[in-house]
Amino acid sequence: MVMNKSELRTKPIAESAFQEKFTNIKDFIKVSCVTGQNIPELTRIIQSELSQMPHLLDKLPKRWIDIRNRLTNRTENYIDIDAYLDICAAHDMDTEKALFLSDYLHDLGAILHFQRDAELYHTVILKPEWATRAVYALIDSLPIQESCGKFSRSDLHKYWQAPCYPSDKYSLLLRLMENFELCFKIADRDEYILPELLLAERRDIDFKAFHSPQNLHLQYSYQFMPAGILTRFICRVHYLIWDEHYWKNGVELAFYNSSALVESDSIQKRIRISVSGQSPLQLMAIIRSHLDHIHETLNMKKGKHVNEEIPCNCSVCIKSAEPYLYKLTLLEKMQSKGRDAFCERSGEDVSVQQLLEGFKPPQKTGNLFDTFITVVSQVQGISKAIDTNENSRNSVIALLLQTNGFRVKDQTLWSRSGSLTGEQIGELDIKIEDDNGRVVSIIEALNLYSVDAGRIDSHILKLLEYDCTGVEENYILAYVSVKDFWTFCEKYQEHIASIKYGQYPLLPGLIEKEETGFQKIIGYCTRHKCNHGETRIHHILVQM
Repeated sequence: MVMNKSELRTKPIAESAFQEKFTNIKDFIKVSCVTGQNIPELTRIIQSELSQMPHLLDKLPKRWIDIRNRLTNRTENYIDIDAYLDICAAHDMDTEKALFLSDYLHDLGAILHFQRDAELYHTVILKPEWATRAVYALIDSLPIQESCGKFSRSDLHKYWQAPCYPSDKYSLLLRLMENFELCFKIADRDEYILPELLLAERRDIDFKAFHSPQNLHLQYSYQFMPAGILTRFICRVHYLIWDEHYWKNGVELAFYNSSALVESDSIQKRIRISVSGQSPLQLMAIIRSHLDHIHETLNMKKGKHVNEEIPCNCSVCIKSAEPYLYKLTLLEKMQSKGRDAFCERSGEDVSVQQLLEGFKPPQKTGNLFDTFITVVSQVQGISKAIDTNENSRNSVIALLLQTNGFRVKDQTLWSRSGSLTGEQIGELDIKIEDDNGRVVSIIEALNLYSVDAGRIDSHILKLLEYDCTGVEENYILAYVSVKDFWTFCEKYQEHIASIKYGQYPLLPGLIEKEETGFQKIIGYCTRHKCNHGETRIHHILVQM
């Protein structure tokens, strides 16, 4: 813990109290960046601590170091993936090992390479500070600050100037910022928002209605609240924002017949969530899933760094603006022991079952096919608010399946098949597991603007080849953007009947048309012979 400006003043610090609360603190030192007082000592302490880090003395293959040195010594800010693979090939590394190395160097911060993002995969950023400067060029821009974080793609040349930032890299840099949850695109417009630069408060929201005791409420309380949690959250849920109701410390969301208010209070170190509507459980589950993900990326553990808390609903607290709060984990323990809660404000016993209503783990309410069709229809309904790239659409599909009680792993969370390289990475999208972690279904999704035989065939065959574990049913999900959807569906059906499936031939019989219950979601089923007998592929075509 470093205190600067020691030449001006010093402030006593309760060192033992800090170390008791933050056990990772190694030392305390007062320095002056003006006079240089204790800077050499600070340097020595940092070097001493770094020398004890567990991976510092890892032995690495010499060619890894040689490749890293070649990348470091290049003058370019970035190279394309083919140039990177050529460098690795010159050191006798095949594509799979080269991609493993790029993951390692990315984790070290030596390069930036987002392999599992279809848009970012093709560029390896050799100098991360090139990307950092681009971000700060926008954040530090006075016009963007005066516009409360709003900027247009057409104005980027004012902030990202050639030759350092050529216009053909604007899409890459914007996607990079979206990946880091620094900005989001406004639906149906070529405009973006930097939530960090939004106004701190907003007065045109009906806060009183959201704070009604009849709503579903949850609070996250922090030991230490890192900056930027809510602005990252806003970027993640931008497709659910209601009528541009967002500000730096809050956002209003809507999902079908439910709405939510999420507010951050850095002084009280808390985030409050209030959900209203006819069926608030799914929206609450979506919000919690996004916040849990952010906490996970910050290495924040529930019960240690952050607590989920539920407000008391006793006769006194239900009328209070600051009700007594129960830790969710404590209520779950009480429920397992069949005990009621006790309110320290009123002295009343409170039903744990009622308090936990709305916070139980989601339960499956139907089979995978029916739930999947419902989820696809929900994504179709909010499609104008979601970015049109496959990853954005797939992440919403995965999240909604999860909130319906299915164990979901999307492509960013599970290992890459050795046979997948280049554009194929990130296209094997979602897998569904049973309670024992066994794969029960794989979902492969793609955007289609025509009956593109090459893309359709490669995705279907990839799905069949990846399924080496004997899954009975898998899914091809096509996000279709065409003028004549019905003609497209007829041609698609004709095409999948003509594909040469190799070692996974079609079984005799017609390609079945499946009932989806939605006019603009068409389903077909193909049955294939495979090494474990038979597998089915559900082809779900959704008009976007």
